[in-house]
Amino acid sequence: MQLKLAIKLGQVRLSVRRLDLRRLSAGLLAGLYAVLYVLVRAEDTALLMGSVALFALLAAVMVGTRRVDWYAVEVPTEPRAAGAGRT
Repeated sequence: MQLKLAIKLGQVRLSVRRLDLRRLSAGLLAGLYAVLYVLVRAEDTALLMGSVALFALLAAVMVGTRRVDWYAVEVPTEPRAAGAGRT
């Protein structure tokens, strides 16, 4: 498992140029592996711990996106070519 984590962190290092984003990505990936490791090791309470972790993740996403105006987000449309859509 440690080798897989080292390989993933190496991929992050090669793919992300900015150091702060690289550290953030590496930290998030290491945290995810730590949570999964704890869940796999805790046989008796894995379901409860996984449910609590998923609830906390969902709550964090909801708090992080509470000020996003989803109706203001527009999908860019491609300009239609001349004569397109005519029958």
